[in-house]
Amino acid sequence: MKHVILGFLWVVLCSSLSLAQAAVVASQPTVVNADENKTLAGKVDSVVLVKTGGSSNAELVIIDDNNQRHSFLVKPTTAIYDEAWRAATLDKITKDEKVKVKYMVDSQGTNEAVSIKPAK
Repeated sequence: MKHVILGFLWVVLCSSLSLAQAAVVASQPTVVNADENKTLAGKVDSVVLVKTGGSSNAELVIIDDNNQRHSFLVKPTTAIYDEAWRAATLDKITKDEKVKVKYMVDSQGTNEAVSIKPAK
């Protein structure tokens, strides 16, 4: 009888440990690998202020060399540079300016700009 009880307790202990491990893995945030960043160059079509949730972001739309429109979410954390690699602001980006956008695609499929700089 002791062996049956010990065996049952062992099974309960092992299953609770595996469930606890599964909960830890599921609760960890998904981190986008820097290697998953993509780069795209094109002419600026528009820059529009967008309210998402409680924060203000911007949407940058560029047209690539194949006349395809691409939209990017520009957050306050997006790094924006000028020609000399100095920090710049979004208002310095003008229509028809050639830019290079480094971006990542978030879990909802949104192109999120990581950095924007002038392209040659």
